[in-house]
Amino acid sequence: MKYSTIEWISRNSAIILAVCGALFALCVASNALAVDNKTLPGQACTGPWPSSDGIYANSLGSYNSNESNKREIYCPILRDDTTQDEITDFEVKLYDGNDDATAAGTLECWLYHVDEYGTSVSEYQSTSLGYSGYITFDFGSGPSNSYGEDATYMLRCALPEHDVYYTYLYSYWWSE
Repeated sequence: MKYSTIEWISRNSAIILAVCGALFALCVASNALAVDNKTLPGQACTGPWPSSDGIYANSLGSYNSNESNKREIYCPILRDDTTQDEITDFEVKLYDGNDDATAAGTLECWLYHVDEYGTSVSEYQSTSLGYSGYITFDFGSGPSNSYGEDATYMLRCALPEHDVYYTYLYSYWWSE
């Protein structure tokens, strides 16, 4: 027996609605479970404008070429999920090229958060140099009491003066 399109839809409406409902539920569930990770290379970081004064970048990341002074770099943290109140995880990966454990120098980083009311909080991490390898600063979910849909974040690191080998900000990543 041949049915018209309208008859076929009306006879199968329960099945059609069930399939549409299942597809909708899958779309909502997969979106809710999605993790929004972002990674930027150290080359995205810059020195203070207008002069970066010794801050350079190569394939390993950003580094301080100044032989006598520590230099600061600033790294943008882009957020595109405005429904998420905060960053849920944040890590900075650095490379210490100096294998001399007696080398002087400290690597420091601050993760800043400014909420929608202009209140700023930060979290600080540091380590001594001389490892000759990768170092990870794990900031977790960032500064305590940092939340808000319109919140902004910024990473600031103080790279030590270089002796023979450089210390690089290799990459940084976060989840929201």
